[in-house]
Amino acid sequence: MAIKIMSRHNALFSTNYIAGRHLGIGATSRVFECYARNSNDKFAAKKAISKDIIQFNRSKKEEAYLEKLNNHPNICNLHDIFYEEDDDGQYVKHIVTECGENSLANLASTVHIDEKYLKQIVIQMLHAILHCHNNNICHRDIKLENFIYINSYNLSHASPMFLNTINIKLIDFGLATNYHKDYNLTGKVGTVSYVAPEILNNSDYTPKIDSWSLGVSIYKIIIGNPLINHTKIDFFNPTYKNHKWNTYSTECCDFVQQLLTINAINRLSIHDAINHSWISA
Repeated sequence: MAIKIMSRHNALFSTNYIAGRHLGIGATSRVFECYARNSNDKFAAKKAISKDIIQFNRSKKEEAYLEKLNNHPNICNLHDIFYEEDDDGQYVKHIVTECGENSLANLASTVHIDEKYLKQIVIQMLHAILHCHNNNICHRDIKLENFIYINSYNLSHASPMFLNTINIKLIDFGLATNYHKDYNLTGKVGTVSYVAPEILNNSDYTPKIDSWSLGVSIYKIIIGNPLINHTKIDFFNPTYKNHKWNTYSTECCDFVQQLLTINAINRLSIHDAINHSWISA
């Protein structure tokens, strides 16, 4: 039996793209490079497989969010979507997006990012999350691994202009959800070392969970280690007695600490974070 095209395109993914190297794997999907057959342009493809058509259709919210957020300079742009049914009766989805050089997690582990360039990167991260929140979408998995960078000028990492020219993009909306300002969100989701205390406490929460996760991401860039490696709320008191912390300005440190406020009511929202003195200066 031939692979059946279900919707979106009157063509198969394999007819349009050549699969390349593996980039990552999730609970229900894997990501790999791919190349357009008609141009050889490089993209990233996320492949998800399901045996349940109902679950498969529910999973289509990720591409719906990408379509809604498309064409923002700090959101990974959607290029193609393919829905297919294979010979085994499994439902296969390919989401094709632009491909970055690597993740911010990789960059932060290989390149020292001083405060001047850190602020430029954080501003781009903020604008990505703000665009989500302005469209009533909470990402729920903000972390360094979910930001890629585009090195448009193909500069060496050793170049003094490298960090000054990279374009930061937010990816992976698999855990994202819509929200309404009058209702809290529920669901224990996210990456443990990045999730906000209210999620670990099994409490309702607001989009300020993205603020916390952004704070953890910046903290990790500065210190080099995650804020926590466990799930015990008792230890949710970040310590700032690291010598690396003292090399950053008071405004920068205050910004991170306000994102890492345990009580979500007092935590900076992404809208307020954009106007913080460190960002706006």
